[in-house]
Amino acid sequence: MSASGAYSAASSQQSALDAQASLDVINARMESSALTASAGLDSINAKAVADASMTNASSLEIGAQANYDLSTTQTALGLVSATAGANASTAQANLSELSAQGQALNLTTKAAVDALGAQTQEAGLNAGAIMADNSAHLAELQAQSALLQGQHQEQAEMLQTAQQKGQERASMAARGVDLGQGSPLNVLTSTDLAGANAVIRTQQDAAMAAFGYRAQEAGAMIDAAGKRMQSGMVSIQSTLETGLTNTQATAIVANANAQADLQKALASIGLTTATADAAAKTAYAGADLTRATAQANTNRALALAGLDNAEAAAALKGVTANVLLENATAAANVKATEAAGINPSMSAESSLLTSASRVASTWYSHNKSVGG
Repeated sequence: MSASGAYSAASSQQSALDAQASLDVINARMESSALTASAGLDSINAKAVADASMTNASSLEIGAQANYDLSTTQTALGLVSATAGANASTAQANLSELSAQGQALNLTTKAAVDALGAQTQEAGLNAGAIMADNSAHLAELQAQSALLQGQHQEQAEMLQTAQQKGQERASMAARGVDLGQGSPLNVLTSTDLAGANAVIRTQQDAAMAAFGYRAQEAGAMIDAAGKRMQSGMVSIQSTLETGLTNTQATAIVANANAQADLQKALASIGLTTATADAAAKTAYAGADLTRATAQANTNRALALAGLDNAEAAAALKGVTANVLLENATAAANVKATEAAGINPSMSAESSLLTSASRVASTWYSHNKSVGG
């Protein structure tokens, strides 16, 4: 470092030490003042807290007494209300039983009326089935009659054809005509064909008439079976509905009785519980009043102790503030002494001597290397 640089560095260090010493003293004074002010505020706040605690203790006692009075009043009212509720619940249970019995009676009466209607409907369906059976039987008789008439007509047609053919044979034989060939044979064949066609038409007409009657028979039989099935379904449905209704009525009465018994038991239990609860609440209210009084006394004692502790802490903060100020002043004096001991001129001279020694050493080393 050059001499001028050493001088500047020493001067800067000396100024920095002086400024730091002054700043430390200022900070110590500010911290001391802050501690002193804080101690005063702590003392004021402690007194305010103590006063508030005393007031709260008194309020706690007053509130506890008011709660005790309110609790005992509410307990008495609750017991009266529980008694009235139990009586009302019992009356409601009795009314529910009567209502269930009336509902069950209505159901059984309706079931009996519905069963009678079902029997009437069943009888009508059975009668209809019998009528359908009769219609089916009559249709079968008509079909058989149509077939029988067809047979009679067929026999008459065959007889008529035979008679006509016999007359034709006799006529042609009387004329001496050969019946085995030619026109006579064709005439006889035509007569046979006409007769056969007449028989076939008669058979077809009889079959069609019988088919129509038997179709009516089948329809009547289906109608009869449907009516009997419907009658059976009406009977089954009526039996099921009657049984279900009677079961429902019995269940309604049983459920109503069970619910009424339960309601009465709950009413009795509720009244007993309300009585015990009233006694317990009265005891709890008394215990709460006792605890509140004890808590109020404890709060007062704690408030006084807190005030004493706060005043002691405030005094300790004052002592701490004085000690901090004294320590900061002493440290500032040490830094001022250290700054006074720094001499910029001596630092410059020392830098010059160091530089001259380095130059001489470098010159000697150079000459030695050249001479060698």
